[in-house]
Amino acid sequence: MDKSKFLSLTMGLGRVVAKEYTHRAKVVVQLNRFNPYLNMFFPETETLESHDPNDNSKVGDIVLLRKLDQPLRHIETHKIESIVFCSGSIVDPLTGLRVERDKYIDIEPLTEDDVVKLQNEIKENEVLERVAHMPRKSEYHWENNDIYRKQK
Repeated sequence: MDKSKFLSLTMGLGRVVAKEYTHRAKVVVQLNRFNPYLNMFFPETETLESHDPNDNSKVGDIVLLRKLDQPLRHIETHKIESIVFCSGSIVDPLTGLRVERDKYIDIEPLTEDDVVKLQNEIKENEVLERVAHMPRKSEYHWENNDIYRKQK
């Protein structure tokens, strides 16, 4: 692979894979190369050393990179401009609350009274649904005599 393609990028999106030194991060950037014979894109990845001015990024973060006018060191050619997606802050799309595995982080646990109240409401709703969806006797086609009568 040709590293010059990655070094010439003015902006790029990548994932932080290592933080060995302060104010420096290793970021993996992916470019997709088009093959005209197969009419497909193939990924090419390269690891870039980038300057992290505020030292905010963590391993696993998705970051936005911008090319530096003058490289700070001979290997740092890009700078982390912003963190697009923080690693470990998964948000449930339905509730908008932060999630860790199968539990919500930002909410306090329910009391026993609240749990009993919610269980009673669920039971009431189930009974109402059963009653609402029960067919009337006249809806059974074999018991409805009007169906079998000839219309005049």
